[in-house]
Amino acid sequence: NKKHLQKKYYIGEWHSHPDGAPTPSSTDDINQLAISNDRKTKCPESILVIIGDNIKKDPSYNIFVYSKKRGKIQLFQVFD
Repeated sequence: NKKHLQKKYYIGEWHSHPDGAPTPSSTDDINQLAISNDRKTKCPESILVIIGDNIKKDPSYNIFVYSKKRGKIQLFQVFD
C-alpha cells in the first residue's frame, strides 16, 4: 500500500558523548520518558543509542529502551 510507505514513525534517537561515557544524562532520561508517555508521538517505547569515549578510534556504545510501562531498560553495552 503506497499510503503506508509514506508514513513516518518515531522509534528513537542517537547521539554521541565524545570523550565521555555513553551514559544517558538526566536530560536524556527525562526527554525519552516524556516521549514514551506522550500520546501524540504514539511511541510507548523509544530507543536511545549513545556512542561515547574516543568515537573515532575506540568507541563505546550503549542502547536503551524507554518504556511507558517499564521505564528505562538497558539493552546493550559495549565498552572496550
